[in-house]
Amino acid sequence: MHAGFTALLLAVGLPTASLALSPLERMILEELSCDAPPQSLAILTELAEAEKIIPEVNIGYDSLSCWKLQGGLTVAGMPFVSICAYEEDPALHKAHPEFYYRGPGTSPGQHLSLGTSETAERLSDWYLATFGPDKVSYAIKSEWTLLEDASEVTCSGFLADHPVG
Repeated sequence: MHAGFTALLLAVGLPTASLALSPLERMILEELSCDAPPQSLAILTELAEAEKIIPEVNIGYDSLSCWKLQGGLTVAGMPFVSICAYEEDPALHKAHPEFYYRGPGTSPGQHLSLGTSETAERLSDWYLATFGPDKVSYAIKSEWTLLEDASEVTCSGFLADHPVG
């Protein structure tokens, strides 16, 4: 499903100038499409290798692993300044303690979000142009963002498992 999504996205969803998406951008877009619960390990690994995040500088928020993106990151024309993730699989927690931890309390559920300094309106426009209208009202947040960014886009296991439309 994700490969088909990427092909469709490249064919009709993004302006011609955006055809040169990096593999990292493609991974992020596939997960933010929220057709399935987000899988963040490959993204976090790539960001760490590119020194966009420093795993030891995990801000951590209620079991979510969060980082400010060193130098920012642009995905299909949208600049992002932070990333937060949570993985439900305890085996991945054990195998990748540099990325995931589990605090006390209720699990936040499978999660991936990226924060931006752009307004929620601009982020919503980007989301609509990239993914369409189905989940925009649930995916975009401008109040109580995880790292106090102006707005953020999120895919969660809950959103993926409960399509709105």
